[in-house]
Amino acid sequence: MTTGSVLLVDDDEFLREVTAEMIGQIGDYAVRAAADGQEALSLLGDRSQHPDTVLCDLDMDGMDGIELLRHLAERGYAGQVILMSGARDDVLATARDLAHLHGLRLAGVLRKPVDAEALRDLLTSLTHRSPQSTSSGTVTVEPVALRPDELRRGLADGRVTVHVQPKVTVSDRRVVGAEALLRWQDDSGALVPPSSVVAAAERHGLVNELTMAVFQCAVDALASWQRVGLDTRISVNLSHDNLTTLALPDAMSSVAQAGGVDAGRITVEISQTGLLQDLAVGMEVIGRLRLKGFGISIDDYGMGYSTLSQLKNMPVTEIKVDRSFVEGADVDDTLSEILSSSALLGRSLGLSVVAQGVETAEVLALLESLGCDEMQGYLVARPMPADDFPEWTRRWYAAWHSDEDGSDVR
Repeated sequence: MTTGSVLLVDDDEFLREVTAEMIGQIGDYAVRAAADGQEALSLLGDRSQHPDTVLCDLDMDGMDGIELLRHLAERGYAGQVILMSGARDDVLATARDLAHLHGLRLAGVLRKPVDAEALRDLLTSLTHRSPQSTSSGTVTVEPVALRPDELRRGLADGRVTVHVQPKVTVSDRRVVGAEALLRWQDDSGALVPPSSVVAAAERHGLVNELTMAVFQCAVDALASWQRVGLDTRISVNLSHDNLTTLALPDAMSSVAQAGGVDAGRITVEISQTGLLQDLAVGMEVIGRLRLKGFGISIDDYGMGYSTLSQLKNMPVTEIKVDRSFVEGADVDDTLSEILSSSALLGRSLGLSVVAQGVETAEVLALLESLGCDEMQGYLVARPMPADDFPEWTRRWYAAWHSDEDGSDVR
């Protein structure tokens, strides 16, 4: 039984052979190799043949790695991407940002020549880092092309559920809420990657129905938490297509009222790029959501194209710094400066600043020194079923308050 499948893309035949041998020593991976982006695309085939990981050089003759990233996104690639290059830091940073903007799941960036231990760490940690992970740590990474009839039937049958990932304050580790994350199971009970579900819903004009199904689950979860005495918040992601739907604020407000939930306990997360489709309509939708009491969060802050003037003029209550600026910020001066400026901007505008992807105590210490308000990430908790959140909160506080010196977040 193979450990997984890897598509290795590099125009240097010798380095391809060396890297393939490294991968073989790490695990029983099925490895295919390509000399440039164009050959890689020809090897991808249909979605059922997509590899678990694309390990790609950036600087190649023919189609280079940066162009390949765009084509991977267009083909709906839902596996992990590892970039490798000997290019300058600014080029690597651009490629990293492009991967995130394209919605690809970037596992990491390796310097060439590739270090065997660094490659091992990335390949063997992919399951643990996946945003599709379940509470048990298992994951489904195969991309699925959902048909319109499958989506409609699944929505009607209640196929949508949510897992939640806690948010806690940086200063005193107080639980302030959780983010609702889409989960969709196919007929066999296997999890379908959320990115595949959202992409299919957008493609087939069903994204509003999908968003409202997720929102209903979030409201139900929040109401159940309130019934057991847990006073907290929940956040829900909106697609860029949702921001062109003028009826959305009324629909969401009605669901919240019917569920007995105060809109002030719910935050909607929007991407910076989501406003660009139709700025006037998007601003109206956001303005009316805020009028009805919902919090407004700018998700993946730093990855899009919103200007500071747009931020100043929008009724935003929170900015969430993208994980690509958080991971490694304790050892990267540039990332640290981005975090520092984000925290400063948040304070100057009266916004809460949330750091995403917090996974180490060193990054947490940096967040404390910079004055970031809240954090999410595996250092706190992995996504979990919504019903598990009250008990997790109880255990979190019990562990935290039993730690006399406060050195351990758990």
